[in-house]
Amino acid sequence: MRFARAHFQQGISLLETRFGGGFSCRDCRVVGTANCKRTVFADEVDFSATQFSGAAFFQQTDFGGETTFERTQFEDATYFDQTEFARSTSFQDAFFADLASFKGAAWQSTVSFAGARFGEDALFAQSRFAGAAVFTAAYFRSAAHFERADFSATASFRRIVFAGPARFGDAHFRTSAFFVDSRFKQEAAFAGVTFAQPFRPDAHFSVAPDLADVTAPSIDLTKPEAKARSVPLPDTTDPSCNPIQLVDITQAAGIDFKHYNGFSGEYYYVETFGSGAAFLDVDGDGWLDLYLVNGAPLIGERPDPIPTNRLYHNIGTGRFADVTAASGAGHTGYGMGCAAADYDGDGDVDLYVTNVGPNLLLRNEGGGRFADATAAVGGADARWGTSCGFLDYDLDGDLDLYATNYVEFDPQNNIVCAEGGIRSYCEPKFYEPVGDVLYRNEDGQFRDVTLEMGIIHKGRGLGVAFADYDLDGDTDVYVANDGTMNFLYQNQGNHFAEVGLYAGGRYNEDGLAEAGMGVEFGDWDNDGLQDIFVTNFAQETNTLYGNDGQGQFYDITQRAGLAEYSYKPLGFGTNFFDYDNDGDLDLFVANGHVMDKITQVHPDHAYPQPNQVLCNQRGSRFVDVSARLGSALAVAAVSRASATADYDNDGDLDLLVTNVAAVPNLLRNDGGNRQHWLTIQLGNTAQHARVAVTAGGQRQVKERQSGGSYLASSDPRLHFGLGEATEATVEIRWPDGTLQTMEGVAANQILHIIQSKP
Repeated sequence: MRFARAHFQQGISLLETRFGGGFSCRDCRVVGTANCKRTVFADEVDFSATQFSGAAFFQQTDFGGETTFERTQFEDATYFDQTEFARSTSFQDAFFADLASFKGAAWQSTVSFAGARFGEDALFAQSRFAGAAVFTAAYFRSAAHFERADFSATASFRRIVFAGPARFGDAHFRTSAFFVDSRFKQEAAFAGVTFAQPFRPDAHFSVAPDLADVTAPSIDLTKPEAKARSVPLPDTTDPSCNPIQLVDITQAAGIDFKHYNGFSGEYYYVETFGSGAAFLDVDGDGWLDLYLVNGAPLIGERPDPIPTNRLYHNIGTGRFADVTAASGAGHTGYGMGCAAADYDGDGDVDLYVTNVGPNLLLRNEGGGRFADATAAVGGADARWGTSCGFLDYDLDGDLDLYATNYVEFDPQNNIVCAEGGIRSYCEPKFYEPVGDVLYRNEDGQFRDVTLEMGIIHKGRGLGVAFADYDLDGDTDVYVANDGTMNFLYQNQGNHFAEVGLYAGGRYNEDGLAEAGMGVEFGDWDNDGLQDIFVTNFAQETNTLYGNDGQGQFYDITQRAGLAEYSYKPLGFGTNFFDYDNDGDLDLFVANGHVMDKITQVHPDHAYPQPNQVLCNQRGSRFVDVSARLGSALAVAAVSRASATADYDNDGDLDLLVTNVAAVPNLLRNDGGNRQHWLTIQLGNTAQHARVAVTAGGQRQVKERQSGGSYLASSDPRLHFGLGEATEATVEIRWPDGTLQTMEGVAANQILHIIQSKP
């Protein structure tokens, strides 16, 4: 019997039913109770990707064939007590939101709970595992009970997170048991555990790396109760973090732009989200120009002058000239984010702008003149677009396009909300999430391939970033969603698979979805792996996910010292950047609340907030050095997008921050170039090239990326701080896999490199 994507509105009852053949209900939806008690499945069973909204009862059921519950969601209590599994069983990436009870269950063959998540108590007491039991990378938010469980074959508890108590009392491991890189955040009880094979703690037991708040059991089988040991905190006495000054030169640089958010007193939701910016060299003169996105009135008459996006040409003297009218880059829609890249491969940089309404593709016709190519080329998604970026996901040498979308929004049917009797912007939960969009570049035309490539999940997307996080040679995608789970789309060649549940990055260490705003990939600890940093809402911490090199991300926010600096602010734009050229990536966070009257309701919160610079102490932790970097960071603003660039080509990274209904801030870095540096500019077709720079005994790895932050596009060149080193070795892994090495490269230069073709 086979069902595919079936919807059982009144639940399903298979009580004491016998199935002689296979049973399949893939991607089904069961609303209400699923009663499968004492059912006999003689052959294979497949409930993959099925959603059980009510309680699921499988007690005393016999599964005679291979059984699959992969990616299945159990939203209510689930019972498999005293159930028999005769063949291999997989609950890989399953999600148990409520109680999961497997008491007395028996597996005669291999069972996998790899990547499974247990939201409440998980009961495996007195269960019998005759084959290998794999719980690798599972997450137990509450208590995990394995008392008196019997493991006849290898038991793998690698990279487990036990957020609640872990109880293994009187369990029997007849062969090998591995708890390598596991994390025990509360009591770990191993009293009476027996190991038939010699147990070596150094080989079989260790805690996950880079974690400060973890305890792991120190197993001593001669004692009745195992004690816990604490992992020592890293040394935080590192004297790094060199003083510089960030000087606000917006007005002096000739930038007279002011953001228009269309505020009308009706509290249209979009008014509080701001607009973005991009650094790009529109005319190829070697100086980065600046594009600023603007809002517009949603309903009613337009103001005079009409708000428009603006393009500022960098004239190379530290000043910009407004060339909007001459360039054709002005646009009067309600703009949100933007990305810059050479999508058509003609040698100059084009622009893509997301809007509340149809998005816009501006093709550079040469010399910095733009034409609207949306109708001819594609990309006019008409939803509420937010962040976007160019990527070559299919490795065919041209640039594809990914854009996040936020929520279903109609200003004609505005939702009215209030808090404490005060009119305010609504929370995101009042708006339905929507899906993102992926366009494939086919000979200069963008074709929507969203669904066929597996970008099928709906979220409230605000930030997107790209990197080859798993080092398999293609580009993966991470999406920060507001109040819903984040997405980690692993590029698997012919499609993307959302693997955030198994690989990490979907939730924080407590198993909670956060209000993601901005996101960046970056190698903060210089181990050659791309980590992820996500900004979140007030009273949540921003989140740093460390890449373990095995395809897994761990929430290391606490260990990296970031929690204390991010609990109160509300972060949006963010950037990894080496502000002092000491060779490691620091962090910038743009802050600002979304409720303009928040202080009237919560006096300890504010709508405008100061922005932050967090100094990286050589890969051990971050410290907030904002107060040391000049008065500009002390000014509170309702900041949104942020982008970094060496706009004056002096060897240190400057900042651009946009603000809601206000002027932006161009913050010049004064003093960062006291240490040595190297900037690498690759050809326009080198998107996602991987560059390693070794200098002074330190190796840094970066990828040429589009996207990242929130609504913004940063300097496309790769900037490396070299500290005191005066030369470097440069290794480039080009997108086609070719490796190019250059030794003895002098510091303090902008190095132009174009891949040589055979």
